[in-house]
Amino acid sequence: MKINLVKCPSIRDSNGMSLSSRYSNFNEGGKTKFADCAKIINSNVSDLKKKFDNKIIDNIETELRSFGISNIDYCEVRNEEDLSISKINKTSRLFIAFYLNKVRVIDNFILY
Repeated sequence: MKINLVKCPSIRDSNGMSLSSRYSNFNEGGKTKFADCAKIINSNVSDLKKKFDNKIIDNIETELRSFGISNIDYCEVRNEEDLSISKINKTSRLFIAFYLNKVRVIDNFILY
């Protein structure tokens, strides 16, 4: 399957997560929990940018689960050129998707 990715900058909230209209579905408790999830993710992304380590990816999932996120669709590093699984930071992004209440949170983070 041929895929053509068109890169463009994400518009991000002050918490570091991309903006999405679906986040307006959060109640006040959901907004607070989302902000806490953002801190977990962004802290680990900072570590991944310094050095690729699968333990950091596992840590993201562990921290989110300990925070009450039970449904994580994916949390993986992929090459942005061909979307293959990657074990390096160069041309790679962290892709993550999980459910917070009934809202699906999806985002990706440049690691280089």
